[in-house]
Amino acid sequence: MAYVTPTIRSVGDAVTAADYNIMANDVIALAVPPAVKCTRSTRTAYTSGNALAWPGTDAYDTDNMHDPATNNSRITINTAGIYLLTTSFFLDYAGTLTNAYPFFYKNGTTFIAKMERGGFNSTGNFRFTYTAIEKFSVSDYVEVKVDIAGATSLFESADNFDSFFAASWLGNT
Repeated sequence: MAYVTPTIRSVGDAVTAADYNIMANDVIALAVPPAVKCTRSTRTAYTSGNALAWPGTDAYDTDNMHDPATNNSRITINTAGIYLLTTSFFLDYAGTLTNAYPFFYKNGTTFIAKMERGGFNSTGNFRFTYTAIEKFSVSDYVEVKVDIAGATSLFESADNFDSFFAASWLGNT
């Protein structure tokens, strides 16, 4: 259910049933804004530049934005507006990881935000947590991708509690 800007009325204008329904739906939309938090429940191999998968159970999804089975790397926007995007995840690796660049990607082609982390020098794991704010239209989607340099055998860690990808509606545009 999307927010709809109500029509401005003048003194003496009658409020119609349609006007009332718009306002009632807006109160509901603002009380429970569109939001989703995807999690991961399995450890899977990862290839640099591909989208991270989020096949676990969603912690919440108030606007049917994520399907853990189909296109599970995506959050698809069903209510237009400005969204806060947040992700936090571990990647395990073997070999020497020199740089890692996680980023948000819109509709498979548009870069939104990128972070760089370098200076890795041994086998292990690393955590990224970052956010971005972006304007979306209905049916836009967003993914988290990671470009890496130097590592082999990269895996998304399976830790439901710590790894997530979330979108929260901040307001209408």
